[in-house]
Amino acid sequence: AESLVSHGFTFEYEFHALSWLVPRKWFETKPEWFRMNENGERVSDFNICPSNQEALAYLRERSAELAAQLPYNSNRYFFWLDDVRNASCHCEHCRDLSPSDQALILHNHILEGVQKHNKEATACYLAYQDTIPVPKKIRPNPGIFLEYAPIFRNSAIPMSDSSCPENVKEASHIDELLQFFGKKDSQVLEYWIDNSRFCNWTYPLKKMEINLDVIREDVRFYMSKGFSSATSFACYLGEDYAKEFGIPPIREYAQALKGE
Repeated sequence: AESLVSHGFTFEYEFHALSWLVPRKWFETKPEWFRMNENGERVSDFNICPSNQEALAYLRERSAELAAQLPYNSNRYFFWLDDVRNASCHCEHCRDLSPSDQALILHNHILEGVQKHNKEATACYLAYQDTIPVPKKIRPNPGIFLEYAPIFRNSAIPMSDSSCPENVKEASHIDELLQFFGKKDSQVLEYWIDNSRFCNWTYPLKKMEINLDVIREDVRFYMSKGFSSATSFACYLGEDYAKEFGIPPIREYAQALKGE
């Protein structure tokens, strides 16, 4: 981190943090903190109960603690919920809230926590999988910004291609999301150079075939919508990749982001 900062980089963390923020060990003594499944059982598999005020207070405190431990030189915090679908709470207080509404409650409390550490902090709402539709009942606190991650897209075809049903479905949420959360600080989190996705998250590694034309067209599309920035996952591109295939095409990716 120090080396990156010394070379002028902005250093941020983006990761699924909820199991650290509210450890599953608490289920033994505080099962009410955790979500209720569709069978009416409290379970500790994913996420927490967004209606439990004690759990939310703990989430807020742990978010402040995590923010203090990470070497940020940015005011943007990306503490995501669990990476899974069908993880909503179905208790009597939550069952009428959509996955997006439930997620926004948690993101609002994460924001309150990081602002205890950094008064200038902002925090993302991750529109991803079940939470890509716009929340209907909960409003974002000031300081929440949109991060849009269309994981179910077809990466071989530009997002703007109206003949691709996967991309049409993912892109159909963009306008409403930007209207709801605002365009300020909004970010696209893409999969352009996510070799883990192209390898279906399994080894052995495969050589990544980067599609520069798609990246350039996607950047034009996203910027035309009003997003402030765009970035990409870049997993499975470490030392083991370099040993087998050589330096990954990061420079080409960066040039494509700039439209070159």
